[in-house]
Amino acid sequence: MPTKEDIILKYAVKNAMEYGVADVGSVFSKAIHEFPDSKSDLKGLKSLVESIVKRVNAQTKEELLNEYGKYRAEFEGEYLEKAKRTAKPKMVIEDAIDGEVVTRFPPEPGGYIHIGNAKQCILSDEFARIYHGKIYLYWDDTNPEKCRDEFVQGIKTDTDWLGISFAKEYFASDSIEKIYDYGREMLRQGNAYICSCHEDDIRAKRFSGTECEHRDSDASQNVKRFDDMINDRVPEGESIVRLKGDMRSGNTAMRDPTLFRIKKFPHFRHGTKYVLWPTYHMNTPILDSINGVTDVIRSKEYELWDTVHKLILFHLGLREPRIHTEARLNITGTTTKKRDIRKLLSEGRINGWDDPRLVTIIALRRRGIMPEAIRKFVLRFGMSRTDGTVDIDMLLSENKSIIDPIAKHFFFVADPLPVKIYGMEGLKVKLKMNPTTDLGFREYTIDGNVFISSSDISNADVGHTLRLKDLASIKIKSYSGSVVSEISDGPGRILQWVPSSMAIKCKIIMPGNLFNKDGSYNQNSIDAVEGYAESMAGELPLHSIVQFERFGYCILDQKSASGLTFIYISK
Repeated sequence: MPTKEDIILKYAVKNAMEYGVADVGSVFSKAIHEFPDSKSDLKGLKSLVESIVKRVNAQTKEELLNEYGKYRAEFEGEYLEKAKRTAKPKMVIEDAIDGEVVTRFPPEPGGYIHIGNAKQCILSDEFARIYHGKIYLYWDDTNPEKCRDEFVQGIKTDTDWLGISFAKEYFASDSIEKIYDYGREMLRQGNAYICSCHEDDIRAKRFSGTECEHRDSDASQNVKRFDDMINDRVPEGESIVRLKGDMRSGNTAMRDPTLFRIKKFPHFRHGTKYVLWPTYHMNTPILDSINGVTDVIRSKEYELWDTVHKLILFHLGLREPRIHTEARLNITGTTTKKRDIRKLLSEGRINGWDDPRLVTIIALRRRGIMPEAIRKFVLRFGMSRTDGTVDIDMLLSENKSIIDPIAKHFFFVADPLPVKIYGMEGLKVKLKMNPTTDLGFREYTIDGNVFISSSDISNADVGHTLRLKDLASIKIKSYSGSVVSEISDGPGRILQWVPSSMAIKCKIIMPGNLFNKDGSYNQNSIDAVEGYAESMAGELPLHSIVQFERFGYCILDQKSASGLTFIYISK
């Protein structure tokens, strides 16, 4: 039976894993709920909580992860159950007509997509499949400073790899003239206006709910000024177009948001043709409507903007798509924010968008995560509105069930130690490539010389017997920098081994969490283990997935004259 201290510790560990550090107030609230009888001694209960939280926050990353491991199954079970309770039953769209559902995936090509974007894409695709409809690929490319063709091509590769088949593809930037027409219409109506306030002044008035002095300016003058902006007769930063919303609204998104702004930066598709660019909140609801999108699936962070988008469509007399909100997907110890990734890149802390510590799709693919695993992982949560942070182990578990039957097995020895075995010269050995699936065999002739991992013999001494897996037992005769042994009949601890004449240098990159529990960059987030692998591993094509027995699943990342480089996937 868990004690009061055990239960408080559990909540403190959970809180620390989710937010970087455990918060006394949050854990105390949980404790009050768990122990209502303690209300007579809240001071004592709080003191106990403070003591346990302090202890948890003093733990190293490794200690916290070990502590979390005790509760992982319970925490993730609770999260999945909560997600199930709040999810739409069986992915149902109310009022949907079979064959007429149209969803879309709207990436901004300012970076590579991550698992959170993939969640939105896969859910949109799943709804289209359920209702025998279509999914479109819509490029939100109206920020010329960020958007690049490199990212367009990369995202196409990623979505194709995920198994998404789009019925239509279109770019927001190709409809700029049409969006200009809608902008003029809103200015003529008096539902939008040209604002020439300084950026700091706009920010201050939005905060205080004070209306802009330009809000009631003449509509015809606004249209003329708008055309001046389009025709590059207004300096960048001098004027913007704003929606006439409600400056006193509790929803700050409604406080006269920006609809157009000047950006004199070459666009990757249109060069310098345009200088006035619509914001996401202007072009996206319009393009969703006129392209026939019936159902928009997006994360909760956009929920405040629903009212803005509906107001724009109302003013323009355009049809509203149905909007479905889903929870943001966060993974412990990493980031899905593009600005964070760009910062890490500029600081040289990661090596690219495909760095195996990231959860971009290009990084997950490089790390050996299969597309089916990502889809299954995402669909486990359905259309839940419950935000949660999950450990990547949940995804790795899905992945393991897929790669286990197809992974060829090899031996790998780290920090190799040479072993001479008398009585084994010319022995032929035939080993299965997979113990449960028929993937063939690997065959070697042993000349009596093998490598084993130094750590496997650290506690052994002369006279000890060791068992080389699927080969033979050996008895140590001498041990001084290398091992001299002979074949034995006795039992012993089972070890991996690599024949000396058939060994190839091998490095295994070991990705870890990018961030510590306090949110700081983890200086030890990536490591490497070096040793020898069986030479037949070098015959595999790039990106092959193997299981190095007793070490883990790995994917072949590079081949060179100096050897092989693998990336560790999971245990």
